[in-house]
Amino acid sequence: MLSQPQGKLTPGAVLLDRFALLGRVGVGMGGETWRARALDGSADVAIKVVHHGGLRLRQHLDLLREAAILRGLDHPHVVPYLGVVDLPGTSATYLIIQWARGGNLAGWMAGRGRVPAARVRLLGTQLCAALDAAHQAGILHRDLKPENVLLREPDPETPHLLLADFGIAQRMSQQAADVSRPAGSPGYSAPECWRAGTVTAAADVYSLGALILTLARGSPPPLAFDGMLPDLDEAEERLNRVSDPDLRVVTELALAMLAREPELRPTVAEVRAVLEGKSRSVPRRAARVATLPPTSRRRRRWWTIVAVAASLVVATLTLAAVMAWAAAS
Repeated sequence: MLSQPQGKLTPGAVLLDRFALLGRVGVGMGGETWRARALDGSADVAIKVVHHGGLRLRQHLDLLREAAILRGLDHPHVVPYLGVVDLPGTSATYLIIQWARGGNLAGWMAGRGRVPAARVRLLGTQLCAALDAAHQAGILHRDLKPENVLLREPDPETPHLLLADFGIAQRMSQQAADVSRPAGSPGYSAPECWRAGTVTAAADVYSLGALILTLARGSPPPLAFDGMLPDLDEAEERLNRVSDPDLRVVTELALAMLAREPELRPTVAEVRAVLEGKSRSVPRRAARVATLPPTSRRRRRWWTIVAVAASLVVATLTLAAVMAWAAAS
């Protein structure tokens, strides 16, 4: 069924007697992704390929799990599943999904700067719908970021988003999943994703909050492997200086979603209600999103200034003493 030797896929090869490979569009630890075209010219597809010989058994099982998850998610804002092929004797598994002609959200955001609040609301609402569908199906995505959000068609204004890449997704029981392998993306994954244990749907809320904040600010979050964005203190203080009321609501909502404790974050339904304008107040179960209260933070900065000033005074006095001693000598 392959016109080429295993492991040597190249453009022009016919795969599974159905698709002509156009080009490789991605490579990861688990395999590679190709753009292909149906031989009858009906559609372009994306094919994720994992060669599961040797040490790649885990990646093979992960791809089969992703296929099973996508098969059960039929939603306008989840990338459409077309099939999976796991052929005996080929040592490879192929996950076939719809090709997204608009690329991914990271590419759409590149060079745009800040996205208007009204557009952030529309994009965030689409992702809320996708996450809600996944959570209702008992699926925790765990890796929501711009690279894993596709655009169905090229659209410079308000694209139709498709949530994709369920490669590290987990099935939940009672809206929680026991995770043995910490995983995620720095800057977007919640603190609890970086350690083994129980992870809830609130982890996806955190990731969506980071994405919304990125859209509203026009710049990606800094890399943080503990799941805590280091400049949240500054972001929340700057919130008081935001004059655009719509942007202020969107930013305040994102900060509430970035609460360190999962139980303090709003739910997907609450987030969606604010984005759609059905709720005028941002759910904030936490007084602040940072680990220190505002008074402690101001005290910390005050004592930092005092410590620096004291160090300069001591250095000046020490230098003066040394010069006096040298003169006396």
